Amino acid sequence: MGVQELPQGVLPGTISLVFGHPDPTTLPVDGLRAATEAVLRGPQARLALQYGPEQGTPALIDYLVEKLNREEGLGLTGDNLMLVAGSVHAVDMIARLYAGHDGVVLVEAPTYHDALHVFRDHGVD
Repeated sequence: MGVQELPQGVLPGTISLVFGHPDPTTLPVDGLRAATEAVLRGPQARLALQYGPEQGTPALIDYLVEKLNREEGLGLTGDNLMLVAGSVHAVDMIARLYAGHDGVVLVEAPTYHDALHVFRDHGVD
């Protein structure tokens, strides 16, 4: 990518993580293909293509709790997990927690630029 192709506002020396291009060898294509085919051949294929609950389905939460407890030796319950739809959603949930409570959030410099926008939108300094 040439300098002229960088998004506007990016400072020299910045490492942009905007594009999200993971190492192709780390992508489990065969496993995802098999899982997708199994679900779409099943009786609830149309349901699988709908949005689920924002907090995650109970089955997913139970699976994650069991996996984390088994693999990491933790003692979690579903109340210990918060599923999010990306980093901005996670930051928004944090901002909602502190908004309206004279909240102050400390961030390092440089920091994730979208976090600053979210915090300001919620009136958090």
